[in-house]
Amino acid sequence: MPASDRLRRNRYRGDLHLAWLPRVDAMSSAGRVIAHATRTVSGSAGGASHGVQTISIPPYGFASAVAEWKNFNPATVTAGSQPE
Repeated sequence: MPASDRLRRNRYRGDLHLAWLPRVDAMSSAGRVIAHATRTVSGSAGGASHGVQTISIPPYGFASAVAEWKNFNPATVTAGSQPE
């Protein structure tokens, strides 16, 4: 199962507190959203064992999240639906 890191940088002078799951969409070659990914805290790559945690990013520091996906046939998925 492919996976990709999503990087977030705190560009502020104070700590940045985040508790989120990244949003990932499947895009057509024309740049249109053809499907929304399902957000989960667990998956084939392991996931979070304690649910979504709040993290603190120090000033000008970085944080990342991992997104994994399965390939699907866009001809069988309509915009706004979630591929199985």
